[in-house]
Amino acid sequence: MADYVGSTSLDIEQLNGLSARLIDHADGIENITASALEQDLRTAARVADEHASWRFAIAEITVTTSDGTAARALRKLIGKEG
Repeated sequence: MADYVGSTSLDIEQLNGLSARLIDHADGIENITASALEQDLRTAARVADEHASWRFAIAEITVTTSDGTAARALRKLIGKEG
């Protein structure tokens, strides 16, 4: 699988791309016996999309908060330490 990223943290764009690819894969399933797989792909796509939204919201908070300690902790949480 070319797009396998292991346990690496995905950024917002990667999560959105993953979500879109999962939806495309689900849309491509025509075999009625694979309906459970189709639903799982759609659920995973929604999870990736929601995760991207949360990462964006947390990133926005890190630049608007006046609490430097909280900002650092939030940046660490989303993998943007610095």
